[in-house]
Amino acid sequence: MDKFLRVNFSKGCPPLFTTLKSLYYNTEKVSIIQELVTNYETSLKTCDFFSPYENGEKEPPTTLLWVQYFLAQHFDKLGQHSLALDYINAAIASTPTLIELFYMKAKIYKHMGNLREAVKWMDEAQSLDTADRFINSKCAKYMLRANMIKEAEEMCSKFTREGTSAMENLNEMQCMWFQTECISAYQRLGRHGDALKKCHEVERVVMR
Repeated sequence: MDKFLRVNFSKGCPPLFTTLKSLYYNTEKVSIIQELVTNYETSLKTCDFFSPYENGEKEPPTTLLWVQYFLAQHFDKLGQHSLALDYINAAIASTPTLIELFYMKAKIYKHMGNLREAVKWMDEAQSLDTADRFINSKCAKYMLRANMIKEAEEMCSKFTREGTSAMENLNEMQCMWFQTECISAYQRLGRHGDALKKCHEVERVVMR
């Protein structure tokens, strides 16, 4: 595990946590991962090596970045959101131009139940690459979860055809996730008439 982690952190592998997530049912393995990676972080900050007992070629600054990104995901998974925020904030402080970091910060706030703050950071991620349709869609979904329906429509309009409303275009493309999220948002707001109207829109699209 030690060698595997070091290799992936050195080369910069954003999906590393996803690769290891299946191990998180085993508390012993989680403890091993946590001890290894927190030790890496401590050592990299002080001497640019994975261990203070090493010598040779030092690790580049990006290695510490990916270690902190991993630890943010690790502690978020464990429900230790304050620690997760500490690590992701440290990563952002060193590299404030990496979309993955802001995306992760938004996820942490979502898991904390602070949807407005989650939207703020997902919007920050979206602003770093306005041509990224995946991040754009994620930002719209977060806005809908926070009952920000108008803002979500405006976000989606960036990728819809000119000359038609965002909602008409989304219906044409059969973006059912957007419509169903809208329905849920209207229900949470107590706007049951709008929710029912949206249900009829979905029905018309499905029955075409």
